[in-house]
Amino acid sequence: MVEPASRSRRPAKSREIGEIPPPRPVDFVPLDRIVGLDAARSVLTGALRRNALAGTYLLKGPTGVGKTTLARAFAQAATCTSPADDGGIACGSCMSCTLVARGTHPEVLLISPSGDQTQIWQFWDRPGKPPGALERTLPFSPSVGARRVYIIERADTLNAAASNSLLKVLEEPPAYALFLLLTPNAERLLPTVVSRSQVVTLSPLPVDELEQWLVEAEGLEPHRARLIATLSEGRVGTARQLTSDAGVYEHVEAAMNLTLQLLQATPLRALKLSEQMRQIGAQLDKTTQSGDEASSPADSESGGRPRVERRGLGMVLDLMAFTLRDVLALGAGSERAYALSPECLSAARSHPETALPDRCMHAIDVLLRARRRLDQNVPPNLLTDWITTSIVVGQNRAHT
Repeated sequence: MVEPASRSRRPAKSREIGEIPPPRPVDFVPLDRIVGLDAARSVLTGALRRNALAGTYLLKGPTGVGKTTLARAFAQAATCTSPADDGGIACGSCMSCTLVARGTHPEVLLISPSGDQTQIWQFWDRPGKPPGALERTLPFSPSVGARRVYIIERADTLNAAASNSLLKVLEEPPAYALFLLLTPNAERLLPTVVSRSQVVTLSPLPVDELEQWLVEAEGLEPHRARLIATLSEGRVGTARQLTSDAGVYEHVEAAMNLTLQLLQATPLRALKLSEQMRQIGAQLDKTTQSGDEASSPADSESGGRPRVERRGLGMVLDLMAFTLRDVLALGAGSERAYALSPECLSAARSHPETALPDRCMHAIDVLLRARRRLDQNVPPNLLTDWITTSIVVGQNRAHT
């Protein structure tokens, strides 16, 4: 669908373009306050200061790293009518800046996939479809801000017709137009689209730097900051989503307690714990889809079925591995666990598996293999059943 951060002033109202819903809430961060994307931000602000913007930028990086947050901040700076003296920072107070921050700018459009794909009718008028976003806005110069900005949120979902229809526009856009293509998978884009774009790579922060930022800027307790930073793999966007939901710690505790239970489970109990894994994964998945760069419908199984808690389940597997690692550390006499909360730490200290490191090592091996299989699109329900039964059966064999 086309989801503008705004309502268009030209003949079609924004609600008509792509049958869009009202703008989603925007947790806006100005360009000069974005954390952890210094290299990418330097490229973009440098182009603004030199008044040498490319017509099209391709922002690539893993999901949750902050691509949409950076794109919105860059859109504010690029449309600002009263920028700072050096030209690289938005004033934050003009009408254009205010509307971008609110997510209601009539000349900044956010275009998201419609179903599995981003389709040609979302850009250009087609019979029986809502008005196309570009057809109804691109011919007109901006009147509110300095530029028109089009943010294509999942450019890797552009189908062939949509991609080919954009080639001329991306190669020679109007001087007042700026296209921002966002993707976690640049390899899925047509080479002709990539060649017409200036590629900017967004990389996660080192985990220890993100941990420090979560303590200093977000006020998290050190053990929680350590856990969130590790679980987020250095991706600031994912970390902010996790910290914004107070209930996430309940899910984390549940995953850690489940791990300790699994070490002593019977085969029948293992299947019940498998279902609990999927439930926890679904809750974590919902949390990480609630904000910046939520997974699109393009993240789906064959046949169009949405992937079941795939990202959240990956987090559950990571949490289980962290828990087992800390159980091993405690069994070896370590006084400092890395990921366990104080509550789980107390339970782990008295857990009998701390004296049986072979069981923990076997379980960690199963989880690492499962993580690879999850990335290879093995169905989550089959994967969780395999994990729990493999851990329990392997432990019983080792014990006998």
